[in-house]
Amino acid sequence: LSMTTQYRLSQKKGTVVVNLSTSRAIDDIADSYGVPVIRTAVGEINVAEKLKEVNGVIGGEGNGGVIDPRVHYGRDSLAGIVIMLEYLASEKEPVSKLAGRIPKYYSVKLKTDCPVSRSAKVMRGLRDMFKKEKIDFTEGLKVSFDHSWVHIRPSGTEPVIRVIAESQHKKEASDLANKVLKEVKKQIKS
Repeated sequence: LSMTTQYRLSQKKGTVVVNLSTSRAIDDIADSYGVPVIRTAVGEINVAEKLKEVNGVIGGEGNGGVIDPRVHYGRDSLAGIVIMLEYLASEKEPVSKLAGRIPKYYSVKLKTDCPVSRSAKVMRGLRDMFKKEKIDFTEGLKVSFDHSWVHIRPSGTEPVIRVIAESQHKKEASDLANKVLKEVKKQIKS
């Protein structure tokens, strides 16, 4: 998603729409073009609806799913491949060199079992834990720090709570994810 966003914005500046768990690299890319990033709840439909609403130029999810409104408002691997092939042809550089232009972030994804009946209480406890931090409540809670973030959310498909952390440093991402997961488990038991 990062490289396709980089290329698409080089063609046309405009709003980028991604979900809360998508890499901060998207923000860095958008900043370099002076365009906004709007974040939605996880789920292709959430990204697609917001992309339509704001007439965005590209969107997607951190799992690599690309949504190109020129094609349609669904995640489309073929559209993503075409954008990447255009990018490769226009730059005449190997993928490794193009990827090297994107800021490097490391993410860690963890989860733990949590009965659905306990998830709201767990999330309230976590909200209190991070009350002095910058929090986005769009889905679960995403806590943003200067050089990292953590997104904690009950799964919509299984009785678990997911913890996703990202940083420019692998150890920092791992430490943050594990620290928060430990607190989630503590909240589940309390």
